[in-house]
Amino acid sequence: MKKTALKTAIIALILCVALVATSCRALVDVARDYLGSEVTSAPTDRPTEVPTEVPTEQPEESDASEPPAGNTPTPSVSEEIVFPDIEHGTVKFSDMVFVMPDTDALIADIERVQSEYGEGADAAACLEEYESLCQRYTDASSMASIAYILYCLDVTNDEMQQNYEDLNNSLTDVSWRLTDLGIALIEDPASGASYSQDYIDMLYLGDMLNDESIQDLVKQETELTSQYEELNSTFTIEYNGQQVSYDDISSIDDSTLIYRYFDEFNAAAGEIYIQLVDVRTEIATTLGYDNYTDYAYDSYDRDFSPEDSLALGDRVKAYIAPLYFELIFEYIAEYYGFIDNATEYEQASTMESLRSNIEAVFPELIPAWDYMIEYELYNFDLSDVKMEGSYSTTIENLNAPFMYSHWDGDVTTISTIIHEFGHYSNFYLNPDTGWNSGGSLDLAEVDSQGLELLMLNRAEQIYGAENADSARVYAMMTAMYVLIAGCMEDEFQQYAYANPDATLEDLNAEYYRIAQEYGFDFLYGYSGTEWAMIHHHFQSPMYYISYATSMLGALQVFAAGTEDYDAACHAYLSIQSRPQYSKFRETLISAGLSDPFDETLINEIATTIRSYLAGL
Repeated sequence: MKKTALKTAIIALILCVALVATSCRALVDVARDYLGSEVTSAPTDRPTEVPTEVPTEQPEESDASEPPAGNTPTPSVSEEIVFPDIEHGTVKFSDMVFVMPDTDALIADIERVQSEYGEGADAAACLEEYESLCQRYTDASSMASIAYILYCLDVTNDEMQQNYEDLNNSLTDVSWRLTDLGIALIEDPASGASYSQDYIDMLYLGDMLNDESIQDLVKQETELTSQYEELNSTFTIEYNGQQVSYDDISSIDDSTLIYRYFDEFNAAAGEIYIQLVDVRTEIATTLGYDNYTDYAYDSYDRDFSPEDSLALGDRVKAYIAPLYFELIFEYIAEYYGFIDNATEYEQASTMESLRSNIEAVFPELIPAWDYMIEYELYNFDLSDVKMEGSYSTTIENLNAPFMYSHWDGDVTTISTIIHEFGHYSNFYLNPDTGWNSGGSLDLAEVDSQGLELLMLNRAEQIYGAENADSARVYAMMTAMYVLIAGCMEDEFQQYAYANPDATLEDLNAEYYRIAQEYGFDFLYGYSGTEWAMIHHHFQSPMYYISYATSMLGALQVFAAGTEDYDAACHAYLSIQSRPQYSKFRETLISAGLSDPFDETLINEIATTIRSYLAGL
């Protein structure tokens, strides 16, 4: 394959991964619910030669959290997996109608209860009203989910975009007021409140991360995010007298066009991003944070720090990146055999096949699949006005998950649906819903990525025998890419929010420098403008590291499956059935896996990947 064609194809893969592995913990939820570390310098030298073996020594570090003592745990099948008994709505999506909730009335009622409580009203009666108000919030939030889905289906629908933005802003105000009322009532013994400590902790976290003083800033952030979403869906560049989109470029025989698209899109989107950095920095400093990175990590309620992420990035640079560069060329025929596969998968029959294959491994997940199909809680249509990407969300008051994607009919469509169904099934079987609900984004991505990797055991049945090993190669290369990209994009964002006065030129230069450290300039011809194509930077700030950390969990489940597949599937279901408010690291350990920040883990994963591919 010619060098220019190689670069173009792999860059297309990068963007595919950024969209396929989308922030499937619904963007509407992230936008509404996300509520002074010094950025350390990573090593500037990367290997000039690809090692033939994975190094056995780890680089020194000082910031990463200490892993638990002892040997790496082994998953066990002794624990019984129990999912909660959940009631689900019986309404097809096509029958759902968006009706703008009266949030002004909701706010007025919250203020009334606050006033009555302050004047000595019965605390227990006020608590009862508080719980009713929380349910009304959930009902309004469900309408916001419907509005967002409808907007995604047609980004030119200005009215629905405005509905979503207005409702999102109003719900932020409602949430702050419910937080104040909730804290007052739980601190009053007379109320008889008996919430879990996790619920109470989430209330105090929300109080710390939000305040009326940032309300206007949150509105500005929502407006800027919407500007990016529309730009990303409609942006074109001129070519031979015609306007061409990103999707059009793949059919044009001009290897320079993709780079020009990146540069021109960067110029347009970059100005939006600079404004977002300013707004988000002001949000963080108003609330007493040194920078937005610390605020964002707290808002995601992570049990690891920005310094932990940078230390993980150093290990990925040292061990995963060199292995990736070596294997991408060693397995290039199989890799491109998957990407360039001409097989077209018809939607109805392929969906039936996916159901059968998932049922063969995880019959526990099939009620979620059947519910999705029966009530048409998915949309895979192709449309010029649909927003790019894939995600899953929940219409909370119905406990009705919804899957959003695009059925292109190629092999990556299948892997995307499997990925999304990992989220969808968790939302169905074990939902974190309602006001003040909490769930780890890192665990949410283990749901999706873990299912993708475990289903490789049935690659022959899913993709066809002729494509099975190519699918496995593609999955391993993608897993390594996700580890690299997750750390790389987080490092870039940490720079952006540590340097809020940086110009677009500064941001592009720093992105190029970081890409050099991870080797992406060498392999992909990065120029520094590509980051603007990754919508998470705009829509879900500081989210991207969750792809890397969760992939460490998913790869551990996969590695266990190479030794004991039943035990690995049991570990996966153990993670799926986690209680609400579960923490990322302790949940993996409880499932019989290692702490994802264990210093030896990256080396073990690299060894597993090399061995697995060598055995194909």
